[in-house]
Amino acid sequence: MANELIDAMSNERIEAAVDRTLRLCAQQDGAPLGSLAWAAVDETFCTCMTGAEDAFEHPLSAMHAALAADMLRRAERHVGEPSQAGARECSSPPCMMHELDPAFVGHPERPNPPAQMPAASTAQEWEEVRLWRKAKRTVLIERRLAMPAAERAVRSEAITAALVQVLPPCPGALIGFYWPFKGEYDPRSLARSLHARGTRLALPVVVEKAKPVIFREWWPGIPMTHGVWNIPVPEAGDPVSPGVLLVPLVGFDRQRYRLGYGGGYYDRTLAVLSAKPQAIGVGFELSQVATIHPQPHDIAMDLIVTERGTV
Repeated sequence: MANELIDAMSNERIEAAVDRTLRLCAQQDGAPLGSLAWAAVDETFCTCMTGAEDAFEHPLSAMHAALAADMLRRAERHVGEPSQAGARECSSPPCMMHELDPAFVGHPERPNPPAQMPAASTAQEWEEVRLWRKAKRTVLIERRLAMPAAERAVRSEAITAALVQVLPPCPGALIGFYWPFKGEYDPRSLARSLHARGTRLALPVVVEKAKPVIFREWWPGIPMTHGVWNIPVPEAGDPVSPGVLLVPLVGFDRQRYRLGYGGGYYDRTLAVLSAKPQAIGVGFELSQVATIHPQPHDIAMDLIVTERGTV
């Protein structure tokens, strides 16, 4: 086991874990790290060091725990936090516990953040959540991209079947969908099938950064251009108002809150629409988390569809 861990942990990956953690800590501008920020440190470290979810399925060796302790001590020095080597209270919130090996959580050499955290303002709390989301987003996207092609095809077929059951069957309905990005479920075959049955379709278009999106009608063969992140969008067309939106998920929880890419485009759009469409989040089951720590600006989906059905 020790040899396998040594092979998996090259010096480059160890340094990457440390460097990414220090960058996360630097974003706190020297402020003490709260529990969610420490969870982000844990998440980033485990992603960089292991690169695979199954690494959590076996007890971590003393060598691995020592590396974690050294990295966290360096991070503490960076933000001026005293080492709490004697503390035994786990730094991760309940939503992270299922992802940590018990041997890692309880290892006596692993330092923990201070047991008593100062009260934080609303702005500080949001910054902590934002930091956690950034780390969690990276993990979920990497997990999604690592899915084998055969498994992706099976899961996608199940999602398509579930969507067919919940989408309006009437011809002439206008459904907003999305162009797939970074390993998302690909709804394009479903869109073509819906179009063939008389359903109208639309794609989101970012017209201004940090503003609500508009939707332009789409059909097979329509001229396209590259939008934000080089995602194809209809080249021209008047704005339309879909009655149903298929919304991609980076992550989601059982309360139907959605973790996106951090731009806030869908939340802003749903907040300003006079006639709110039915919002259906679409993603793979592996994107589910215990909670995304919803904030006042987060808008829950009306429904979430995965390969296991609906939430």
